[in-house]
Amino acid sequence: MKYFIYQDEQEKGPYPIGEIIKSVNYGVIAPSTLAREESATEWIEVSSIVDFSIAQAMRIKENQQAQAQAEFYERAGGQEQRAQAQAESIRQVQQALSDVSQWMSRNQGTVIIVMLLIVIGVPFFSQVKPAVKWEYKLESPSDYSFTKTMNIYGEEGWELVSARRASDSSSSMSYECIFKRPK
Repeated sequence: MKYFIYQDEQEKGPYPIGEIIKSVNYGVIAPSTLAREESATEWIEVSSIVDFSIAQAMRIKENQQAQAQAEFYERAGGQEQRAQAQAESIRQVQQALSDVSQWMSRNQGTVIIVMLLIVIGVPFFSQVKPAVKWEYKLESPSDYSFTKTMNIYGEEGWELVSARRASDSSSSMSYECIFKRPK
């Protein structure tokens, strides 16, 4: 697939996608440069066409080739070629860092929003619990069986909510207890 690019107020090309990727990698054209497919009429940014993960992979491959070339020249003893290969390798690394920096500056707002959603959202949603439905029970154990009654209800999952001293019509004292447990 070939593309035309719009640069310096003129249409250039068509160029194969590989050549466009290399041009972006070497800074010959910017990712914001307009381009269109040979058969298309609509112009879009090169960044919409080029998958920069492919561009990054090509850059890594070119860097490996430059390092291999530097090793070859080092073994051959060519100091000038070695220096050129090292300079090329450094330039490629600088270009990769520049590309990452440009991407971060273009997408900084999105990255910050996503990070905030993660930082704020995860703790919030992990603490949200469904509403518990309760079942209530009212009992009046006597003073003599109070401890035994409390232990029995506790083993059955009942929780004491309220207790107060009460007397009945015969003037005997007991506790009036309200218990609850999840349904």
